[in-house]
Amino acid sequence: MNKNILGYLLIAFFVAGAANFFSGAQTKEARVTAVIKDVHVLAHNAQPRPASLNDVVVEGSAVRTGGDSRAELTFADQTLTRIGANSVFSFGAGGKEFDLASGAMLLAAPKSAGTLKVNTAAATAAVSGFTILFDSKGKTIVLEGEACVRPKAHPNDPCIVLHAGDMLFLNGNRVERQKINIEKIFRTAGLVNGFKNKLPPWSIAPINTEITNQNNNGGTNPGGYYNDQTGSNSINQKQNGPPQPTPKPPPPSPPPSPPGLQNG
Repeated sequence: MNKNILGYLLIAFFVAGAANFFSGAQTKEARVTAVIKDVHVLAHNAQPRPASLNDVVVEGSAVRTGGDSRAELTFADQTLTRIGANSVFSFGAGGKEFDLASGAMLLAAPKSAGTLKVNTAAATAAVSGFTILFDSKGKTIVLEGEACVRPKAHPNDPCIVLHAGDMLFLNGNRVERQKINIEKIFRTAGLVNGFKNKLPPWSIAPINTEITNQNNNGGTNPGGYYNDQTGSNSINQKQNGPPQPTPKPPPPSPPPSPPGLQNG
């Protein structure tokens, strides 16, 4: 074999191997693309540190937000995660598995990202080509795409398939499914509009298509559709803040006066 040809082949193999190596490394990390107020990175065996714009968050670390705070992470495959207030988020499996320990998040992924897995305290979900709102207490709202959700209270049941405009709410053994007004959620949700950056075009375009489809099938508030105020504004997570102290009971009423003493 000609030495020049052999040299070119070796260079090609080296370049291809390096590309695969760096591609694999990139999928195991995310870049911080928005920081609003109190956001910390929780690295393994290290003290929490304040997150900064363009910080790199590696697999095995977590991101924690404080009250009235939000963060955005972007992965190499363009998968986007927006984390609401009082939330703890982490990822693994090369950026294909996401864990929401507390709080709420918006997760958006292009179809090219394939199927992703989401874990919360209430359920696990397999999702693909989607923009979906999750909260750790058991709510899933699909703006576009598809999700297959399996409640942890019913691990042996078939997963529940959700499409655009579906909301699933899990509370213990109770499973409630409703239709929501996509346009209202899209216009008012803090995890959609509470950032300087807009959602990427590959997310906005199919959401607008689903809004048009829903409006054509019954108007902006079709009968039976649920205007989910909890899922729109407070899904940016004040509802998942630290528990409030239980109010003290009112003092007991004084006992009635004995007969004969009531009139002085």
